[in-house]
Amino acid sequence: MRIAFRIAVYTLEYIEKNGLSLEKSFKRALTKSSIRGGEIVSQSYEYCRTALFSYSLADLILNKNYFRKISLRKKCAFRIAFGLLRKGYRLREVIYDAGGLLDRYLIEILREFKDISVEELVDRKDKIKFLSIKYSYPKFIAKRLVELLGEEEAEKV
Repeated sequence: MRIAFRIAVYTLEYIEKNGLSLEKSFKRALTKSSIRGGEIVSQSYEYCRTALFSYSLADLILNKNYFRKISLRKKCAFRIAFGLLRKGYRLREVIYDAGGLLDRYLIEILREFKDISVEELVDRKDKIKFLSIKYSYPKFIAKRLVELLGEEEAEKV
């Protein structure tokens, strides 16, 4: 649904631009779109959650393959689209839901990397970077987990 996708984009944009929590950003995005409740709200929240679980990998792919200047809104749309593709949505549905926020270069990157795993992009020997990207943890949290628990246990957590 286009409206749910747009609300999710606004939410991620508020998180990154203003440093707000997911909850506050989501409420602000709902206010901007004048949506009160129902299926659209739950779907847009699910889109946000999906994007947040894979945003590190999406950003890594974007930084390595997109050499143009990109607006924050398009970057957030790419993160959501990438997360939805990893969750099992079809590319055609995601492009339709994005409603013009993804240019042809971003669509081509999505098409090329939709089935990629973290292991193919990040060296597994660098455990901190690997865990940070695989689970979308900040690096300092991944580093602390490895220090406290060891490499094997940190990956299980």
